Amino acid sequence: MPRDIQERAALLQTETERLTVRLQRSPSVPELARACELTVEEILDVMAGERARAVGSLDAPVLQDTATLHELHGDRDGGYALAEHRATLDAALGVVGPREREILRLRFEEDLTQSQIAERVGLSQMHVSRLLRQTLETLRTTCDHPTSLSRPAERATRVS
Repeated sequence: MPRDIQERAALLQTETERLTVRLQRSPSVPELARACELTVEEILDVMAGERARAVGSLDAPVLQDTATLHELHGDRDGGYALAEHRATLDAALGVVGPREREILRLRFEEDLTQSQIAERVGLSQMHVSRLLRQTLETLRTTCDHPTSLSRPAERATRVS
């Protein structure tokens, strides 16, 4: 709030209290303007500035409704949880070897079948199936225990 409005707000507060005691009621805007030696418009500007500066509670009921501002505005952003999961998964992928990461990429990014993956990487479909199962189990275990991600990553044992 500009300095002149702040100064007028302090004067308005003092005069409001003084007039309330003297008049035994809340003073009107014209009475406040005369007491503060300001125009009615200046008093209204100061009052508007004071209202704009007031902070309401997000948990206060809105009008007659029982809903609060907190309930009416905003929502949980699922993107944060997704970002956390992605960061955990990226860190967990460090415990599996490059071949296993490539097999996961082919399966889940390119949506290839186990037979198609086997052809690309030169393994049998059964071997790809075992590698996928073991790698997913390693990732699941690693993600369930994220403290292990802060230690140097150990390479997952590979099936030859």
